[in-house]
Amino acid sequence: HRSAVMIEITHRPSTRAGLLLGIGAYAAWGLLPLYFHLLDNVPPIQMLSHRVVWSLILLVAIVGLLGRARQILGVARGRTLLALAASAALIAVNWFVYIWAVDNAHLVEASLGYFVNPLVNVALGM
Repeated sequence: HRSAVMIEITHRPSTRAGLLLGIGAYAAWGLLPLYFHLLDNVPPIQMLSHRVVWSLILLVAIVGLLGRARQILGVARGRTLLALAASAALIAVNWFVYIWAVDNAHLVEASLGYFVNPLVNVALGM
């Protein structure tokens, strides 16, 4: 038995808005190494820590504003909580490796990893 959080979609986003948001996301992702390069005196673990803490603060605020805290807490129990914790740990490792790679001039390798990763996921899912 799996629990799920149901989110109602009240409107259908336009193609134009989706395209603009996609371009914005790719631009932000492309500029991220330049931002990390400006922070080369900050240790990668500190950057990761800030990313985790500020993401948590933002998500708690969003969940609070939407009034969905009870639904989120209802899902995060038992095996689901364990799976979420494992997923969070793996994402943190992924983020740390990317930050470390950019900080240590391994940008091409990091980019190749992010290119190959979805292909490996698809291959493993087959």
